[in-house]
Amino acid sequence: SACLASNADGDFLPLYIIFKGSAPVETEWRRKLPSVCHSSTESGYIDARSFEDYFENVFVPSTARTRPLLLIMDNLASHMTPAVIRKAVANNIEILALPAHSSHILQPLDKVFNLLKHFMWEEGSKAQLVYGSMVQITKDKFPLLLNHGVQNHIKGSNMRAGWKASGCWPIDKSKVDKRYLAYSNGDSGNIINHSILS
Repeated sequence: SACLASNADGDFLPLYIIFKGSAPVETEWRRKLPSVCHSSTESGYIDARSFEDYFENVFVPSTARTRPLLLIMDNLASHMTPAVIRKAVANNIEILALPAHSSHILQPLDKVFNLLKHFMWEEGSKAQLVYGSMVQITKDKFPLLLNHGVQNHIKGSNMRAGWKASGCWPIDKSKVDKRYLAYSNGDSGNIINHSILS
């Protein structure tokens, strides 16, 4: 998996890859992408240790020229560790964690991720890496393919449009689909508390 982040101007921050088990030993991607940071977890999904590494070694230095800074991210427990919070406070970074199960509504890069997934699927199909409904990309090819997709197929205009469509920037409460708002009547079918939009 990977950590991807963008600012509202449409610029991506450096990539951060999380490998399952262990990172591949010296391979082509390390020579071609020396700025890509990485870690590994048993599952291949981000955990507290890998997010702390990403936050300290990629996010904070890559955004150092902009303070104060608002970081909008999903509300995954591994993102909100004491170490991350201390580092954010020390670096004048405010964290806004999106409500659970709301990223498809409020996450500015949701549409961008869909474009990236489509690109990865197409490239996997061309390379005959599709098995059933899955694209199987090897560890040593994943960073190169992901970087190629980000650099060549995702435009700043796509990212700016994602920020605008989510209502995160420019701030526009009317962009949030009212069907997803939960009011004080306790309607559990809706997932976003109206107070976060106030």
